[in-house]
Amino acid sequence: MQEQLFTQALGLTPPWAVDSVSFRPDEGAIHFEVSCDAARLACPACGAADQPVHDRVERTWQHLHFFQFKAFIHCRVPRVACRECGKTSQAPVPWAAKGSGFSMLMEAFVVTMAQSLPVAHVARLVGVSDDRIWRVLRRHVDTARAKENFAEVRRVGVDETASRKGQRYLTLFHDLDRRRLLFATPGRDRTTFTQFADGLTAHGGKASQVTDWCMDLSGAYQAGAKAAAPEAASASTPSTSWRWPTRRWIRCGGPRSSTNRSSSTAAGARSRPRAGGMQRRFTPCTGCNAAP
Repeated sequence: MQEQLFTQALGLTPPWAVDSVSFRPDEGAIHFEVSCDAARLACPACGAADQPVHDRVERTWQHLHFFQFKAFIHCRVPRVACRECGKTSQAPVPWAAKGSGFSMLMEAFVVTMAQSLPVAHVARLVGVSDDRIWRVLRRHVDTARAKENFAEVRRVGVDETASRKGQRYLTLFHDLDRRRLLFATPGRDRTTFTQFADGLTAHGGKASQVTDWCMDLSGAYQAGAKAAAPEAASASTPSTSWRWPTRRWIRCGGPRSSTNRSSSTAAGARSRPRAGGMQRRFTPCTGCNAAP
């Protein structure tokens, strides 16, 4: 009875079915033995119907957890010897993608969690290594990216971000109209624009069609943008590191009492604490309407 229930729970149809269920509380896991009783199947390589099963190979997949228990699917997967194309190929299983060690439901869980959690955290939740999580993510990202169409890209925002310590940067290119990431590449020199132009072409776009760039005052970025799309307009903004030293924080004068603090706050005064609770040194204002 329980085999039929789990066959339905896993979404299996003939010739696939759950043969046995083994619950191991000391291991914290539940194991499903799945079988395929067909003696003849379609060839996975060429699609020729009614080909004989050559042999069966034991394989295991990690499935979505059942409550707090890990779940594993075990199956002796048939290999088909095709008389039409002459190849011997492993039959696809209905619960997992080719070459994956996870079921499709587990992969969906991994991809969903990785959108809001670090990969290391997801790996701990699933109970596997980081490498296995990264392989799943790379495969799904590559599949999704292959479907991207950049033919309508016209306005592009460019910025860099630190990928790790030690002055290692990534340059990011964004579609300003659709608010999506178009391309990311290591470095922050003019060659990143050449790589972006190649990536744009690979997805149906053209760098010559870019009408506007929005980026900082980096000379490398200015040169790269001019080489990639000479006719595009450029809107440059100073970087945060360039603006920060010019900022001044102003507070109305007077002794530091609770009355003065409340009145200065009402007057629109600004203050910002340093790390560790230390206060920044302020410049006295020349009037309550003075702007920083």
